[in-house]
Formats: sequence, structure tokens, C-alpha cells
Amino acid sequence: MVDESLKFFANYATGMQAAKRAGKSSVEIDGETFLCRDVRPHFLIATCNPGYAGRTPLTPSNAFRKIQFSLPNRELIIDVHLASRGFKNSTVQGNLINSCLKTLEAQLSKQRHYDFGLR
Repeated sequence: MVDESLKFFANYATGMQAAKRAGKSSVEIDGETFLCRDVRPHFLIATCNPGYAGRTPLTPSNAFRKIQFSLPNRELIIDVHLASRGFKNSTVQGNLINSCLKTLEAQLSKQRHYDFGLR
């Protein structure tokens, strides 16, 4: 079953890439038609746990789910982080740090080693 799932994902990824490069509006993969109307970047995540008893076999109809990401509240994260370290006026200091990070993010050139994601 794992080999079939991986084969399906490999076929989907290569088929979708080829269709997007060619500017097609749809692509047929393993007998099922998929639309290529989404112009935003996308990615695939495939997980296979062959020993897991409650696992449902992957098929084209249940394999793809849309998810959304939202931007974290940077001010709140900085405030909580500072407060957890014992800073008394963490909100004021957090706002200053957040303003500084926003300024740096806007004014520095886009390079891989600049990361403002609060990891």
C-alpha cells in the first residue's frame, strides 16, 4: 500500500508541475482529472505510517485537503516571551522590539540569513 501511495504522489507532483509549466487548466493523473486553477505556490506533504492500525488508505478523493496559514501575532508572542523571562514591563518593551523588527524587515535587503519569523 505504501508503494501505491508514493507512486500516486509522485505521479501527481510531476503531472501538476508539467501542467502548470505548460499553462494547462487541468491535468489527468491516474484516471482522475485535477484542476490547475490555483496560481498560488503550493506544496505536498505525504506521510506514510504503514504500521498504524487506524490508517485509511490514500486515494485521489481523500488524499488532498486544503489548509490555511495565518500570520502570528508578533506583538503578543514577544510580550509573552519577555514576560515569561521575568521582564516587568514586557508589553512596552515588546512593542519596541516589534517596531524594530518591522523596520529591519522592511529596510534590509531580502536575504536568506535574515529571518524575522520568531523561531
